[in-house]
Amino acid sequence: MLAFLPKILYNNMPSEGNKMQLNKEEYKNFKQIVNIFYNEEIEGINEDNEKIKKDITNIIQKGKERYKTYRAFFAKTYNKHIIYMYITIALLVNLLIEMMARGSFLKGIYFLIGSPYVFLCNSVIILMTLSVTLLMRRRLWGLSLISVIWIISGITNAVLLANRVTPFTAVDLMLIDSGFGVISKDFSFF
Repeated sequence: MLAFLPKILYNNMPSEGNKMQLNKEEYKNFKQIVNIFYNEEIEGINEDNEKIKKDITNIIQKGKERYKTYRAFFAKTYNKHIIYMYITIALLVNLLIEMMARGSFLKGIYFLIGSPYVFLCNSVIILMTLSVTLLMRRRLWGLSLISVIWIISGITNAVLLANRVTPFTAVDLMLIDSGFGVISKDFSFF
């Protein structure tokens, strides 16, 4: 209610023509009352602004401290060389899988050059599975395990592509029990 009072008083202030009619004492008193209310409102706003500035400064300072803590953690735990190693391994595993699927080294390279977006998408999928090992203590062991799983699935895909037209899919994993029964009839091991 007090916030609106100075505005009401200013709106009801006498116009220039009416000022002459009022005696000077009344006009001074009226002006003093308006200035008192107006100054109290400004002081309240200034106090609120200072509180807001302090709060924002505290939030920014806490954010900077957290950023420094996280940066120190990642600098100590995950450096750039590890990330580059993960990307390189994902690219190499994907290239190896594509070479096996196409049956030759050169056809794998041609696939890399001919359709780089598909190659990069496949590499990102492999990279995402490799990134799980960033949460492990024994990263190299986990990286090796997941890479071997990808390479084994690539070998399986190459064998299936050599014997049938369709590639290795999730349906093949569901039918693995019946596949072991038929494998001795289709393939001779020695």
